[in-house]
Amino acid sequence: MVGPPRPRVLLVDDEPLVAKAMARLLAPDHDVTIVASVDAALEHVRAGSSYEVILCDLAMPRRSSADLYEELCVCAPELAERMVVVTGGPTTGAARAFIERVALPRLDKPFTPEQLFEAVARVAAR
Repeated sequence: MVGPPRPRVLLVDDEPLVAKAMARLLAPDHDVTIVASVDAALEHVRAGSSYEVILCDLAMPRRSSADLYEELCVCAPELAERMVVVTGGPTTGAARAFIERVALPRLDKPFTPEQLFEAVARVAAR
């Protein structure tokens, strides 16, 4: 007997320990793909991969979650609306402006497993 499909989550974080911890929490009920950069995330999307949720750390080296959002708006607008920004707080003026301008769900660090599950479930249900 085959159950309902598992939600697919793209987790974009340059901190391997953080990404692995989040993936371990989600793995029992989700198919999780971890990438360490915005460019790698975009490669997956452009190759045709689809996700119910994209969790992206706000502060990434080289390219930020704002860059990912802007590119998704062009190449996969349906995925842009499935982003959750994971943040320890906006550290730059550009990051603050992005958070204020775009009404994406936000998961503030430190967060509990329950807050992670709730954010993912809310976006996946859209």
